[in-house]
Amino acid sequence: MNDTAATLNRLSYSVDKAIDRLTSPLAQSIPAAIRQHAVTDPSGTPVITPLGYALVMRRVDEELRKVYGAFRGDRNAPMYRIVAQAATAAHRMPVEATVSDVRRRLKREPELLEALEGPIR
Repeated sequence: MNDTAATLNRLSYSVDKAIDRLTSPLAQSIPAAIRQHAVTDPSGTPVITPLGYALVMRRVDEELRKVYGAFRGDRNAPMYRIVAQAATAAHRMPVEATVSDVRRRLKREPELLEALEGPIR
C-alpha cells in the first residue's frame, strides 16, 4: 500500500471514530427518552401517548440539533466541521504527495535541480 492510500485509510478511520463519538450520545438518548415518556396501559403494557410522542420527538430534535446543527448547512455544526476538515485534508493529499515526490527526485537527480534553477529561455 502506498503512502497516499495509507494516509487516506488513517484519515477515514479517524473520521469514523469522530462520527461515532459524536453520534453515540444521540443513539443512547432516543431509547432513554422513549422509556422516560412511556406510560403503562391498564394491561400493564408500556405505550407512548400522543403527548409522550411529542415529548420524545422534541428530545430527539434537540439531540439531532447538537450533532447536525440548527438548520441545513449549519457550518457551526459538529458534523459539518468533521466532514469539512476531512475533505480539506483529503483535498491536500495529492498536492502533498506531488511535492514529496518532486523533493525526493530532486535529491536523487541533481541535474534536474540544475535544469529547474537554470536561466529561463
